[in-house]
Amino acid sequence: MASSIIHLAVTNELTKRYEFKDEGRLKFGAILPDAGNGNASHLKKATWG
Repeated sequence: MASSIIHLAVTNELTKRYEFKDEGRLKFGAILPDAGNGNASHLKKATWG
């Protein structure tokens, strides 16, 4: 799985090519799944059980 730096780099490239309503929210959402500790890092584990 790609790291949060890769996710943010891809998001930065997308914002150069396309217009988004809220770039800050997009970038936050790109790194949010990687923000936890260890195995708890993915949002779907906390959300979906």
